[in-house]
Amino acid sequence: MLTVPQSQVLSDSQSTSEAQLRYNLELKRLKFEERKAAMEAEAEERKAKMEIEKAKLEFDLRALEINARSRPPPDSQSSFQVETAAKLLPKLGSEQEVEVYLITFRKIAN
Repeated sequence: MLTVPQSQVLSDSQSTSEAQLRYNLELKRLKFEERKAAMEAEAEERKAKMEIEKAKLEFDLRALEINARSRPPPDSQSSFQVETAAKLLPKLGSEQEVEVYLITFRKIAN
């Protein structure tokens, strides 16, 4: 019968458990690196979305500034006169003409 010395059995089991520990450690390190890369990608995506939103807001602001500059001052605008607008409305004769009346009213109001 063949016998293996006790010290060799312990060293073999120790090296096996040490290899298992190294393997587990490497797996955890790889998972950590994978999570880190995913988080960095998400951060970059959020940053890009924020830059796009910022650009949209700046564009809208510039458009508002241009529109404000192109409008004449309020004093020089002709003011709305109810009497003049009321003369443009057709007379309401029957219930069938209500739709035409409302469409005309909306156009004049705008």
